[in-house]
Amino acid sequence: RAAADAPGEQIHSMLLQYSFDVAPEGDAKEQPVLARVQSLHEQLYDAPLDSMLWRLDDANGQTLQYGGAMHDAAETKLKKGSYSISVLLRHPDRAQLTALKELPLLLRMPLPMPLDCVVHGGRGAASKGGHGGHEAVAEGWVRRGGHKDLYVCKPTTELPKWVSAGDVLTGHVALDKGSKEATKLPLAFEAPPAPVKKAEAADDDGDEEDEEVVGAALDEEAMACAKEARLVQEDVDELERSVFRARLQRLRALR
Repeated sequence: RAAADAPGEQIHSMLLQYSFDVAPEGDAKEQPVLARVQSLHEQLYDAPLDSMLWRLDDANGQTLQYGGAMHDAAETKLKKGSYSISVLLRHPDRAQLTALKELPLLLRMPLPMPLDCVVHGGRGAASKGGHGGHEAVAEGWVRRGGHKDLYVCKPTTELPKWVSAGDVLTGHVALDKGSKEATKLPLAFEAPPAPVKKAEAADDDGDEEDEEVVGAALDEEAMACAKEARLVQEDVDELERSVFRARLQRLRALR
């Protein structure tokens, strides 16, 4: 127990809130989710903060899982719905907490089925997705100390609907599926934006046609206004000429 006259230090705390939705696809009724604060992961004595705890709640406020930022907790199987994660950070320096207000949170969601990626022996073949008659790399042997170039295409399987643009899909290339000790090369693929559907493209074309019709109508209205202004100006000019002639005749009569 500390002495009553021992110097104290104020500890500041900050609570970060993260929200996300889960929508399992197919026959799956639950989606495994693992939360991780990647920038604080696996840091114990060299951690920059005093307390790094997180809590997973459902839409009703019920706590489903909790853990620390230094290690991974068990995956939580979540049903379709909305969820939130609260991360508690503490530190004596308030400025240190302020610098972490935009701290990102990583959510790991295993795919229900692995995505197929074709492997080619040339960069051009992989860039074109194998089009043009390029075939995938066949089985073969590599001598000890040898070298062989391998280029992996993007996944040929359709991505799950809950995958958003910017999500990173990770996996590996096993050089020998029959041996667990064989080298495995890590892979990472950043999900691109969803392609534009034909119906949306048709709507865009319709919007362009509507813009053209509106533009034509505005042009006709502008031409009509210009014509009317020209007629008004002609009437004003004629009136001014009439007044001038009347004054001229009056001056001549006074002579």
